[in-house]
Amino acid sequence: PVSISGKKVDFSFYDFKTNSLKKISDYKGRLVVLNIWASWCPPCMKEIPDFVELQTKLDQTKATVISINVDKRGSEQKIREIIAQKGINFPVFYDPDSESTRFLSTTGFPETFIISKEGEVLTISDPESGKLSDRIRADRKWGSALYVDFINNLIKRDS
Repeated sequence: PVSISGKKVDFSFYDFKTNSLKKISDYKGRLVVLNIWASWCPPCMKEIPDFVELQTKLDQTKATVISINVDKRGSEQKIREIIAQKGINFPVFYDPDSESTRFLSTTGFPETFIISKEGEVLTISDPESGKLSDRIRADRKWGSALYVDFINNLIKRDS
């Protein structure tokens, strides 16, 4: 089951990949896999390679991974090093004031939200746990067939 949570998302943050200010709405028309993470969070760091793999398997015209890093101010160099070391191939927004975590009411890290092509948070059933929620908590194998098929089915549904 998939439904609209009613929460529309349009953050505007510095994007490390383009070195410019970007908004979620810049990706309107595409499904967005939005991951909130921090460099000091071991499960967050563990799942980055899975998001890199997922991004390579997605049709970029229909979906993208976007991550929001919530490390404190002054962490920019550390984040750039992680991007390089992990070969991150998707936008990495920087939110040192944790605006996104307040807006989305995150309860821990990592948390991943699926944003419809219209910019709304979807309530989805986690393919691994079966739990119905507006977020997936904890790290997952996003590059696995289970999650790639899950995202591709959401793309078809959202078309």
